[in-house]
Amino acid sequence: MVNGNDLNVQALLVSLRHHMAISYQGDEHNARWCLVGRFPDSSSSWQFGVEQPFLRVFQPVKPQKNRKLGPAFDPSFDPHRDVLSDFPSIAAARLGGTVDEFNRLLSVQLAVCNLRCWHCYVEDCLVWPCEGCPRVETPGCEHGRLSGITYLTATNILDAIRKQIECDRANGQGARHAVRLTGGEPLLAPQLILMLLRGIRERGYERNVWFRCETNLVPLLLLEAVGDKDSYPHRSDGGKLATILDSLAQFRNLSVHPAFHGLSEHGFTANTQVRLPCFDLLINALRSLIARGIDVYPSFGGNVCDPAEIPAFFERLRGISKNLPLRVALRRYDLGYKPIARRIAQLRKSKTPPITFDYGQSIDAWDALIIKAYGRRYAQTPRWRVCL
Repeated sequence: MVNGNDLNVQALLVSLRHHMAISYQGDEHNARWCLVGRFPDSSSSWQFGVEQPFLRVFQPVKPQKNRKLGPAFDPSFDPHRDVLSDFPSIAAARLGGTVDEFNRLLSVQLAVCNLRCWHCYVEDCLVWPCEGCPRVETPGCEHGRLSGITYLTATNILDAIRKQIECDRANGQGARHAVRLTGGEPLLAPQLILMLLRGIRERGYERNVWFRCETNLVPLLLLEAVGDKDSYPHRSDGGKLATILDSLAQFRNLSVHPAFHGLSEHGFTANTQVRLPCFDLLINALRSLIARGIDVYPSFGGNVCDPAEIPAFFERLRGISKNLPLRVALRRYDLGYKPIARRIAQLRKSKTPPITFDYGQSIDAWDALIIKAYGRRYAQTPRWRVCL
């Protein structure tokens, strides 16, 4: 546990509490959660049968975009050319069914984030209110935040998911589904995660709906800094973060996908504009999830993280569990994607361009470490087969 009186820690905690407070409206009994309300440039604007504008449809495996399951399922997988996108195989292995049934994520996107990653795929104003923004539409605001976000209760979201499932089944999409809570940062609203999982169970979908939750891990630093005494503002059933995590661990249809946005304190700060008191806090946050038995699948960006920092990161993961590096996937961020390209251009104008790295070098570095430690290649073993 770190010193809660440290000024850097205090600043981080203040920021976390602020972002948690703006993630919802109302009280703990009838919270309305701040979500991205529409995706005008995404697949949901044309995907057949999408019932609600705040549900974004995403296809994890898409060979034409070099997103593949991995060599165990697709012999053509080339880690230098292709990106490991194996979520459907994880869901199918845990719940049964086929990979194809889970190759369609219904995404719900929290419109709040505690980081400022230059490589984020989401438009700035959908997750980071402009300074002084009262969260209402400002005349002349180029992002039109009000038209881009919506506030919904957990029941609203669950009803939309139910209607989508019914629509999919009627249209022959299959009996199994995958729901993704992304962001923004979902762990700024841990009670929402728990409410959605409980609602899926109560509606009888637990055996057929896989729930994927993404995170940057930073909200879990509250555990490390102040222990179990710190409570979230939207309290229910005790409301403490540790209690919520313990409850989440009881769901067998849940996987958590932590993304590391840097492999050291320096790399993290360069990519997120947030200073960590100590990088090992993130490592310990991941440890806390694994210790509770939560199914985790970490990742990091091979073209936004320094390959020179990979060996130390690898050993940090092995310090949590000797097989944990086998659960890691490398991501390749699309630097030409509109929000990212726009930020890169802005940073270049300010003469502080982001530092990018060669994805192939990261793959080679990680692969070499995997071979040396385990005698196999990167992604050779399906991640869901790796025991922690």
